[in-house]
Amino acid sequence: MTTTVAGSGPTVPLHERIRWVHDHLPDGIERLLDAGCHDGATTSAFRSRAALAVGIDVNVSALGEGARQYTDVRLAAASGDALPFAASTFDCVVFSEVLEHLPAEVEESCMAELRRVLRPGGTLIFTTPHYGTFWWLDPLMMKTHLRRARGLLTGQIPQLKGHKHYRVSEVRALLAPYFDVLAVERPGQLLYPLAYWGYLLPFGLGRQPWLVRLWQAMMDYDYSVEHRDGAYNVCVVARAR
Repeated sequence: MTTTVAGSGPTVPLHERIRWVHDHLPDGIERLLDAGCHDGATTSAFRSRAALAVGIDVNVSALGEGARQYTDVRLAAASGDALPFAASTFDCVVFSEVLEHLPAEVEESCMAELRRVLRPGGTLIFTTPHYGTFWWLDPLMMKTHLRRARGLLTGQIPQLKGHKHYRVSEVRALLAPYFDVLAVERPGQLLYPLAYWGYLLPFGLGRQPWLVRLWQAMMDYDYSVEHRDGAYNVCVVARAR
């Protein structure tokens, strides 16, 4: 069953990680930051839990499109390692499926910025791919491996982080200087990446409406199960020191 959230714009369905984040948002949020919001759809989904929701992203084109659709939120172009907000501005920060896209050298500075704009005692909701049993099925990670292989053939090996999957110990180490981890969940395992590949079937076959419903049902179910060390994703609730 799909839960939806209606704001001043398109209705936003709550699936897998978006549902997880929405369900773990604390009560009584005055100001929420969705860092890495793309077009603001997730920000709009979270708006029902906060008096004010702000989304930032580096994709200016996506933000422009989102600003025309999701009029119940505020969107701005900004990078996670240089946030244009005063210290302690937000009660809650969502940082979901963003870390894996960042250059490795800015990971720590990004964590410091998220802590700076979050009030002491505020909540960080964090998700990222987990280095579990089937991490290698990630299609975005496979693209990175192919680019590295081409680099070996040409003698020009690119320095690529790729769509990295993290161990829980790595996540804890990144958060440790700034946050106290309150809860860790590791959802998804095999069905999640298999469904992702299903969407990518050639000639648009994977985008048939009945197949899309199947893929989404697979992902929703897999994301509802705790898979521990074998998981495909890791989700964290943390408190700012």
